[in-house]
Amino acid sequence: TNTAGLLRREVESVEVIDEHTYRYNMARPNAAWADSLIGPAGWAFSPTAAAEAGDAFGDEPVGTGPFTFVSWQRDGDLVVERNDDYWQEGLPYLDGITFRPIPDEETRATSLASGDVDAVQSVRLSSFLASVAGIPGVRVNMGLGNGAGHMMYNTAQPPLDDVRVRQALGYAIDQEALIEVVAGEAAVATEPRSQFYWSGNAYYSEAVAEAWPTYDPDKARELYDDYVDDPNRSDGKAPGEPVSFEYDCTNVPSLIEQSTALQGLWEEVGFEVEVNPLEQSAHITEAVTGDYDAKCFRSGADIDPVTTLGNAFGDPELAVTNFTDFTSPVIDDALETLRTTDDLAARQAAVEEVGLVLAEEQPYYWTGSDLTFIAHTDTIDGVASWTLPDGSSGDGAAPGITFWSQVWTTG
Repeated sequence: TNTAGLLRREVESVEVIDEHTYRYNMARPNAAWADSLIGPAGWAFSPTAAAEAGDAFGDEPVGTGPFTFVSWQRDGDLVVERNDDYWQEGLPYLDGITFRPIPDEETRATSLASGDVDAVQSVRLSSFLASVAGIPGVRVNMGLGNGAGHMMYNTAQPPLDDVRVRQALGYAIDQEALIEVVAGEAAVATEPRSQFYWSGNAYYSEAVAEAWPTYDPDKARELYDDYVDDPNRSDGKAPGEPVSFEYDCTNVPSLIEQSTALQGLWEEVGFEVEVNPLEQSAHITEAVTGDYDAKCFRSGADIDPVTTLGNAFGDPELAVTNFTDFTSPVIDDALETLRTTDDLAARQAAVEEVGLVLAEEQPYYWTGSDLTFIAHTDTIDGVASWTLPDGSSGDGAAPGITFWSQVWTTG
């Protein structure tokens, strides 16, 4: 797993100091290790429960959170109830929560309007926002963050292993038109993306934004033809034969529409593209195993760049989330800088170097920043403002996250 790979890369040994304290002895410097511990590497784990459940442990997890597991059905409801032994006194407020996946956006909005659900969340740019915002008695908390939609290419597999092909795909894309397809009326609330960071983040780079390929069909055809006419082209086809590949995306209606738009833009240049709508779990499995040509996906998070970029571009043998299989010595050097210094200017320069490599090599092509939001009935409070254990305030607007342990009902 990616967690095991992270621990093998970063940790030499672990010492138990006492019942509630342990020490990591690091294999190498890592300025972002504390940040890594907010993820799976730092989650409490019960060896006793795992030993008892065996392979079924993932179906009935045991943890230390504010709620305890009741039941879960794959692609169905996850039911949790209040943990009376939770370490934060007085929390959670709710007796229980049912989390329900509703992939179809129209059904999701209808469910909120009818009272079938109390809150809905989206990390997808969509006219769905306008639908829920118009429901009487509904509040919408939204914001932008580092999350973004993108296309990613399997750089270990022909023809996407050739940078000319990836660049041609990038220059063939009308980015703003593509955002409009998915976002609809919400497009004005987002921004086109060129990197892992949105413009409000400290690691955003204007130089990377300027280097990002703009819509240029003529340039796309020039790159396409250069590959097509190459007698040593990587896909093994004869010179002059069209370049073909498969593009996978989840079977959400708005993303199917976006995939169709992409197919049209790419075919105008000369590509032959087969679009495959997939159920989400199959879509993710293909990404992890590398069994794909090109995919839609999401990337970016409001965490340290060592975590974000290290997972995206680490050694493919250890970082299973390096879905593109793309590596670069420049990125390796930048990651080493990020790991070994906490100087902000030096870290910003390192992230910019990574962004410039990606703008040139194009293993990813971003669309727009996610306009994340949580919409809920006015009988629910605490969604958009909560308090961290250290007393500081949190904001549930971006990136579409709240502390459900601090949410309560008034109706």
